[in-house]
Amino acid sequence: MMASETSSTAPRPERPVHLTDLHLLELHLDTEGLRIAAVRRDIVRHLQRIGDDSSDFGAAELIAGELLANVVRHAPGPFDVRVGTDEGYAFFELRDRGRGFDMPSSPRDPLEASGHGLHLVRALARKLDVSHIPGEGTTVYVELPVPTAMNR
Repeated sequence: MMASETSSTAPRPERPVHLTDLHLLELHLDTEGLRIAAVRRDIVRHLQRIGDDSSDFGAAELIAGELLANVVRHAPGPFDVRVGTDEGYAFFELRDRGRGFDMPSSPRDPLEASGHGLHLVRALARKLDVSHIPGEGTTVYVELPVPTAMNR
């Protein structure tokens, strides 16, 4: 399914904080020393608790991993991740302090090793929104291919 697309600062704890209610996981992270695989596993475990049997957890894991890798590469420093439910589907939202970027209209040369991640996210997600506020950072919001169990 093709995704649709549109183009306050709290003190950071030294360690990630997991604030979980039934539907929301919030992570306050820093790219320095980040273990992407561990964070991705935490996200998928949360999605498995809130998603139904028709969910594509593999695609959701790939999306989360790609966006986490992008923040490490392009916006080093503190960032926040929220994973929850909205209108019957799970979402993944990442907010960083980066300078922003323009959403590429087409993939780079297919033989290049990088530059394909957001196109992959766009192809796998139900919805992809990227917004940037100068001086504050970038927010990437993805509606995941994970219908919520509460939606039945």
